[in-house]
Amino acid sequence: MQLILTINNEKKEYSKPVKLIEISNPEDCCAKVNGTIRDLNYIVKNDCTIEFLNIVDSPDAVRIYEATLRYLVIMAIYNIYGSANVRINYSVSMALYIDLSNMDISLDEAEVNKIKEEMDRLIKLDLPLNRLSIKKEEAIKIYTKQKMFDKVNILKYRSEDHVNIYECNGFYNYMYMNMMPRTSYVKDYKLFPYYPQMIMQYPRSETKGKIPPFKAEQVKYSKILFKAKNWSKKNGIANVYDLNERVVNENIAEFVNLCEFKHNRTLVRIGDKIEDRKEEIKLVAVSGPSSSGKTTFANKLKVELMSRGFKPIMISLDNYYKDHKDIPVDEFGEIDFETIDALDIERFNKDMISLMSKKETEIPVFNFVKQKRDKYITIKPQEGAIVIIEGIHALNEKMTHLIPRDQKFKIFISPQQQINIDENNPIRITDIRLIRRAVRDHLFRNYNVTQTLDVWPSVRRGEFKWIYDCQEDADYIFNSELAYELCVLKKYALPLFMTVKREDEDFANANRIVKFLKYFVTIDESMVPNNSILREFIGGSCFK
Repeated sequence: MQLILTINNEKKEYSKPVKLIEISNPEDCCAKVNGTIRDLNYIVKNDCTIEFLNIVDSPDAVRIYEATLRYLVIMAIYNIYGSANVRINYSVSMALYIDLSNMDISLDEAEVNKIKEEMDRLIKLDLPLNRLSIKKEEAIKIYTKQKMFDKVNILKYRSEDHVNIYECNGFYNYMYMNMMPRTSYVKDYKLFPYYPQMIMQYPRSETKGKIPPFKAEQVKYSKILFKAKNWSKKNGIANVYDLNERVVNENIAEFVNLCEFKHNRTLVRIGDKIEDRKEEIKLVAVSGPSSSGKTTFANKLKVELMSRGFKPIMISLDNYYKDHKDIPVDEFGEIDFETIDALDIERFNKDMISLMSKKETEIPVFNFVKQKRDKYITIKPQEGAIVIIEGIHALNEKMTHLIPRDQKFKIFISPQQQINIDENNPIRITDIRLIRRAVRDHLFRNYNVTQTLDVWPSVRRGEFKWIYDCQEDADYIFNSELAYELCVLKKYALPLFMTVKREDEDFANANRIVKFLKYFVTIDESMVPNNSILREFIGGSCFK
């Protein structure tokens, strides 16, 4: 037979089927074969186009690298301590937080170094990571023997008879991802104590395959993650199995309201802080990454402030976009709607000062169909007026540069859900927002899921460039996650992501989400209050 492969745009001929690892470079983590992500153990049997991916510029490769690294640290801990009760969560500074508190181990520098030495030993041994498909009953026996009871539990909610699992030198685990073919493919990582547990860092595509600097100064963000983790633990919903058991066996309405009341209590705390400084604060700025629930939050905050005698004026930064022709282009030559320079900053500052001075002010309304301002509305501030602005650049000092910092109250909003599939497999915080956005795009913007997935990398680049650096300057960080939301969103999102075909370049990303979404039991949307942030994405909001 003659096999013709187009590898990174170069045609090559082979006389028999080849395994990707045999024709890859040492820095490659995986490959796209006719647009589908494949691990390097995949055997190519037909003519095709192959693009090898590495961590320098591919988020898909980074996800596979990170999954392999998680596997290795858990294996190292298992080898040292005889069990692997390891909880991993996404944490500050794009890192992983590794919690061994249930193993009664104090992770000082010596103990962490012991784990790192074992990881390095496993990497040096160049052990193969073998992907197996086995019966669910066999997986349960393996996980029970390794004392991974959280993995046994979640399989109760798996409908398929077979499961995937990776074996390495007699150790078994599964990270809900493809993995790299051998332990030696892990080249770079950092592991260090971060009281009371430890942090693991890994290379990122956002930093061109380098490990980003660890930003220990992200104190406010770190506290929010810690509170979210403690809240989930305290309420017995740290893993999907725990959440499902609560939904199946307890009062659903009570559980939904428990989650919603957490938001309401936080709004009261924010209202107290603003009221305590009511003579000083003239403007409240609300910002956060895409699909954080900014619009509903701003509306709920407006009602909270009204209950305290304020007369809030809501302003969306979207109305201050420049005309289409005046917006700069990005590095790819596309119109850059994410840049702050797409907004009329001078007009915005002028209008805000006018409103804060209690003057009648004409505010522009931007028409996104015509891509220009096509009308103005007149606002006359009342006694007790306070301006609430909402938009991705609301916390950027450049946006409000003519307004003194002490007259602004800044709120950063984002869902910081700390729930895992099982102890070893955290659900990515950004995936919560991606699922929200995909559902909203489908229901209200006539987008299919591949369109949402296609623009997501651009959205993420804009967030890293314009949003995250502002979060530590916030006066308050609001966690907009709702522990029950994926049980509601599953009904809409799972069919959407399952429509992505295997040959589509977005398949790996979509399939990764399908893998964990299918484990959630369903909650009917009728249980969701009409003022919930979740209504922003599924419809039926009382604020629309």
